Amino acid sequence: MNRLTLLGSVAQKYRFVTPVEQVIVGGRLFNAPNRYINNQIQHQEQAQPELPIEAEQGEIELTAVPKKRVSYTRNRKRNSSKKYENIHNYTVCQKCHSPVLMHCVCMVCIRKKL
Repeated sequence: MNRLTLLGSVAQKYRFVTPVEQVIVGGRLFNAPNRYINNQIQHQEQAQPELPIEAEQGEIELTAVPKKRVSYTRNRKRNSSKKYENIHNYTVCQKCHSPVLMHCVCMVCIRKKL
C-alpha cells in the first residue's frame, strides 16, 4: 500500500491554529500557546513578589552534618549505659538440665518429643 494514503487523514492541516511560542522550561523546549504563557507570567508575578536578597561573597549555609564517622571505641563509650541486662529469672529444667526462663516451657524437651 501507499504510505501517503495511510497518513492522509492524519497529515491534513488543521483548520484552527492557535499562535504558539517556543518556551524553555527547566532546560527543555516546549511549544505553548500564547495565552498559556501570558497566564503563567501573570500568575508568577502575582505569587512571587521580588524581595532583595543581600548575600555576602563567601557566605555559606551550614547544616548539621557529622564531620567524620564515629569510631568503634567512641561508639562503645557512648552506648555503655544502654548495655544488655543480665537475666536473673531462669531455672534449670529437671528433665534435660538446660537453662529455661521461669514460667516457660522447655523447648529442648519439646523438640525431643517431636
